[in-house]
Amino acid sequence: MTISESTSTRLAAAASAKQQATQAASPLDASTAALKKADARVQKQLASTVASISGLGKFKAAVSQAQLSARDLAGIKDSSTGEAVKKTLTAFASSFNAIVAETRSVAADASGTARISRGMTRTMNADLSRIQDLRAMGFTSAPDGSMKIDMAKFEAAHKANPKGVQDTLAKLGRLVEKTAEKELASEGRIANSLAALNGHSNSLKQQQSALLNVSQLFAQQGKNTGFFGTLMSAYSSAS
Repeated sequence: MTISESTSTRLAAAASAKQQATQAASPLDASTAALKKADARVQKQLASTVASISGLGKFKAAVSQAQLSARDLAGIKDSSTGEAVKKTLTAFASSFNAIVAETRSVAADASGTARISRGMTRTMNADLSRIQDLRAMGFTSAPDGSMKIDMAKFEAAHKANPKGVQDTLAKLGRLVEKTAEKELASEGRIANSLAALNGHSNSLKQQQSALLNVSQLFAQQGKNTGFFGTLMSAYSSAS
């Protein structure tokens, strides 16, 4: 064999080896990319679910506070001073409006917060239309469902008819307290939404664990490219 022939043979062997290495690496790279893509998807879904759980938890706290404020409003006594009544009313309005604010700040489509809030604000709006005395006392409802009170108008109404105003506020407090109690019940929509979100979160965490196991096994036996299909089947079953 001539030097030229020997050189050509070595170059051909090197090219063949490089090609084989590239072909072997290709399915490995594809498998690694598939694992990373699946992990990124699960991470994104889990982050969204955790955010919804947090948002719904804050919403639940706001409803709970509104329930307490409504109870205070319902418990106003005939002997209460004008300042005491105004303080109780201000706290009630603030806690009620916090429900609307929390609704706007969370991903309502995932947690059902908007649906729950609409139930609360619908009660308030219905009361405003049914209890005409509320409008005479300075109550109005904003387009977003929050409550507004003209305090000058309220103070004038209370001064003119303290008992009538306090009776109306007590009625309003009882109605809103009842609605909040229904939503906060163990079988209410808030509890059901939280249970569903927590269940979804646990499922996603199981998928994360399955992906981690797949990644670890693939790192150990990744050179066996046929092994990847078995691993992904195991992950799909766990998911």
